[in-house]
Amino acid sequence: MRPHKSQPQQNILTKLLNLSDYEARVYSFLVNEGPSSATRISTFCNVPRTKVYKTLERLIEIGMVTEVPLEPKQFVALPPNRALKPILEIQRAAQRNIATLISSLQKRYDKSKALAEVAREEVWIFVGNKALSKASNFLSRAKKNVTVLAHLETFSKFYGFLSGTLDVLVKRDVDVELLFPAPSNIDQNPRSNFNLLFRVKCVNISIPTQLILINVDRRYSAICMIDYSEHSSPRAQILWFAFQGSMLHRLMEKILLQRPIKRAYQSLAT
Repeated sequence: MRPHKSQPQQNILTKLLNLSDYEARVYSFLVNEGPSSATRISTFCNVPRTKVYKTLERLIEIGMVTEVPLEPKQFVALPPNRALKPILEIQRAAQRNIATLISSLQKRYDKSKALAEVAREEVWIFVGNKALSKASNFLSRAKKNVTVLAHLETFSKFYGFLSGTLDVLVKRDVDVELLFPAPSNIDQNPRSNFNLLFRVKCVNISIPTQLILINVDRRYSAICMIDYSEHSSPRAQILWFAFQGSMLHRLMEKILLQRPIKRAYQSLAT
C-alpha cells in the first residue's frame, strides 16, 4: 500500500499547531486512513520505528490522538472539530489582542501627530516668477475656506494672475472670502465683479497697500507683497512669504494687524 499523500495538510498543521514534522504526518495519516498500528504508521508515514511511539505519545498528550486497547494496539485520530478547536480560540484571542493593540497604538499616534503639528513651524519664501506658481500651489491646498485681506486695487492685480486657481476653488465648493479695508467702493468699481464671484466684506482694518494676507483652512497663512506701480511688472515684483505654525501665525498677526486676525473676522463691519 502506498502512503497517503497529504502534504498540504501537514504543512498547515505544522505552522498552526507548532507540531513537529513527524507529528503532523502521523495525525494527517490517521485522519485520512483511520485506526492504525504503530508499525503501519511508521511504515506509511516514513517515521523511524524508534521515533513513532514518542510521536504518538505526544499526540495523545495534546489531545489529538487516542489509543484503542486492541492487539496489536491501534491508534486513532480524534475528530478535527474537537482536536483543532483550541486553534480557533487561540486565533480569536490573538485577533482581539491585535485589534486592541492597533487601537491603542493609533490613539497614541494621533496624539503625538497632533503635538507634532502644533510644534512644527515651517516657512517658505519665494520671489519673482516662482512666487506666482507657489502661490497657486498654496491656494490649491484649500479644502474648506480661503480668506484674503487686501486693498481692492492690489487684489485686482493679484487676481489677474491667479484667477484660474481661485475659480477652481469656488467650483470645488471652497468658501472664498475677500476682506477689503474700508472704505472700498466695490460696487462702484467697474474693474471689479468680485462680489459676484466670492463673499466680499469691508472691514475696519488698516494694512499697507502693497500687502495681501491670506489664510487657508485656518491652517496655512501667507503674506504676499506686490509692486503697486502701474509701470512695473507684478510678475517680477512679487514676494511670497508663506508659513505654517501657531507661533509664527500669532507673531505676524500682531505685527501686521496689531490684533489677532480671528478677532478681526469676528468684528466685520456690515
